[in-house]
Amino acid sequence: MKVPFTYKNGRVVSLRRNYAVVLMKLGKGSFQDQTALSESAEVQASLSDAKTELDQLKRVPANSIELEAMEEPELREYAKKLGVSVHYKAGKEKIIKAINEFLAK
Repeated sequence: MKVPFTYKNGRVVSLRRNYAVVLMKLGKGSFQDQTALSESAEVQASLSDAKTELDQLKRVPANSIELEAMEEPELREYAKKLGVSVHYKAGKEKIIKAINEFLAK
């Protein structure tokens, strides 16, 4: 089965899969077979789903009064959903500050 192999200089050739694997291991370029292409399509779909979920989370108005009313574990969970990394020993104030900075972007 032939696969499209892309050399580092951008040239694309059609090679048998075993030759493409050898060239890729030698560092001459890269290739994608049909299974990798279908997997990358699935990954792209899941990434777009995650992005829309993140956009929906950003649209939720999280003013500091609402955040102040939340407990620390809830704040950590909300920060994790947003993709904000906070130090494991960070207090409530630092978590709120990190969330507000992220939402301000």
